[in-house]
Amino acid sequence: MNARGQLERLTRVSSPMSGAKWLSRDDVGHGLEQLQTRWRTVSRVGIGAIAVALAMCGVAGCGGDRRPHSVESAGADLRSAADIADHLSTGGRYPFSTSLANELHASDPSTVYEPLVFPAQIPSGSAIGVYATASTVWLSKRGPAGLVIELRRVSRGAAKGTYGPAAITPSAIVNGDFATPVSETWSIQAAGIAQVRRDSHVFAKTSASLRVDGTGRPGRRPTIVYQIPPGLASRAAGSVYTVDLLARSRRLSRPLSVETKIEYGDGSYDFFLARPQGGKGSQAGIPAGSSDGWIPLESRAVARKRVTRLIFYAVDTGLAPLRGSAWIDDVTLGIAKP
Repeated sequence: MNARGQLERLTRVSSPMSGAKWLSRDDVGHGLEQLQTRWRTVSRVGIGAIAVALAMCGVAGCGGDRRPHSVESAGADLRSAADIADHLSTGGRYPFSTSLANELHASDPSTVYEPLVFPAQIPSGSAIGVYATASTVWLSKRGPAGLVIELRRVSRGAAKGTYGPAAITPSAIVNGDFATPVSETWSIQAAGIAQVRRDSHVFAKTSASLRVDGTGRPGRRPTIVYQIPPGLASRAAGSVYTVDLLARSRRLSRPLSVETKIEYGDGSYDFFLARPQGGKGSQAGIPAGSSDGWIPLESRAVARKRVTRLIFYAVDTGLAPLRGSAWIDDVTLGIAKP
């Protein structure tokens, strides 16, 4: 099977990272030096592995073996690693990243396992990247043509299952397809205006979407679902952040905001609202009413000053009553340097 055929075969389970203007491997790694300080309490073996990986090439990594791995063989390696991880779990709970990487290597000494600081980090060289929460393990390996082969496995709960392996282009948003548990990767501020949940019955890509159901009641604070991608601090003025997503609605009483917030070092900030693609001057957000299938939305944010932090709000209901339902899926974030 040729390379194109291998890609098509593996991407039948679609990735949350499809169809966007992607960040480079160097982009995702910016700022990891600040993140290293959070890991000084982990085991000496684990921190040594992280320090070596970050010192060599940050997120992108370079390692001794820079040859791309075939999609098919990388996928097989990840499936094997996931099976070993299952044997290492206790009561359906995985060890966290550093411990799991060490235990995987002890069980499979011929393979290098690299603990990752966050799921979007790209492992170095020929290593298998390992990021884990109690119920979910992310495994990744560098593939051909700048792609990454990724496999996610959830050990328990409503999202239990294996997602991938899939050939993806990196994105700074994690779990943008909401396949794995939402609360592990997204922050949720619950309020009385709407209820949010993972919906495994309605989706555009992999196996689930984020569902928003309005209650029809006003509130003192909005219902929001957001993510703060790591490693984006100290980026220069003129940096461009492009968020793409898919949305649909059913009897939605008013538009629902989807937005990107950029915070600057002087305490000021800018909001950038997502709008339906190809509709110049169209109303921002997920349109009111009932959509005819999935609608592509895009938010293009250009930093006016040096960036301190970026926050992406997949849902921001505002304070007015909301009725009807909306779904969000396939969220990606790409970055372009000035």
